[in-house]
Amino acid sequence: MYYPYFRGRREELQAIISTSAALGANKKITPIIEPVRENASEVERCATACYTSGVTLGLVVNPSVGRIVANSSIMSQFLSDARGTGCTVIPFYLIGPSSTAADITAFISRNRSGMVGFVHFNEPSNQSGILRSLGTVSDRTTHLFIDGGCSAHYIQSVTGNIRALVRDGFLRRIRNADYPEFPEFFSDLHATYSSHGFNGFGDFLTIGRVHIEGGGAPRAIALHLTSGTPQLIHCYHFVSTSNQTPANRDRKYREALNKLHRFVAASPSTFRNSDAIREFLEDHAAGTSTSLGMMKRRSMRHHLDMMCGLV
Repeated sequence: MYYPYFRGRREELQAIISTSAALGANKKITPIIEPVRENASEVERCATACYTSGVTLGLVVNPSVGRIVANSSIMSQFLSDARGTGCTVIPFYLIGPSSTAADITAFISRNRSGMVGFVHFNEPSNQSGILRSLGTVSDRTTHLFIDGGCSAHYIQSVTGNIRALVRDGFLRRIRNADYPEFPEFFSDLHATYSSHGFNGFGDFLTIGRVHIEGGGAPRAIALHLTSGTPQLIHCYHFVSTSNQTPANRDRKYREALNKLHRFVAASPSTFRNSDAIREFLEDHAAGTSTSLGMMKRRSMRHHLDMMCGLV
């Protein structure tokens, strides 16, 4: 099983909606959404698309970042509205250093039937108590372990139906202009997760784990596109060149597109022929521009489409 992890911004939800038919046909992919904004209607639309396509969603009910942290009433509404569409929605609970056994017990009590999930982003202080609580639902749980946050001993102590390792393969730079021209290693978990003792894996797509609210106009525009084989996934970066000031975003986009076009012409088999790649190349042919949000959405759509062909 593959678990792509989203923060629930509009472009991320739209990426799920746009690829929901392919995700449903694949049947091995469960998107996980950790909402960071009060956008219940957008989450509901995403759940509707997933219901139509037969996609199961995971929804984190105690987000750790963003604008709705510690707002349990909003998250209850998110979960209720998403399930109201008919979509199968698994509630997930984030476990970290401050989590308590009482927290876990209360979450389990609110979700007495069906699958429940836990995202272990760091080890809890009271491990013994939490492990006892987790053991009461081990026959209906999905556990996602954020790579680097938990020791092997802790991971081995947690039991459940599904145990997946989630790794951030996107090597984020502070400035877009700093992304290299050469492809970078992204992941091999799709090929190796079972050898690490897991029966699933995940990633943070081409956005990365770090959550950043807002942001000004960038000096450079970078298109991040993944390419995978049954063994390896790499990430390619196509970066604008007129990066001295934030001015003239359309020109920067054309510069990045020119690099993508030349690369695809020279290496047509590198990228899966996804709708997102086609739309980028259509912009290049027509000389049209698009928003920064749409660029991110297409990048995520392409990644999801590629993963549908690998898992």
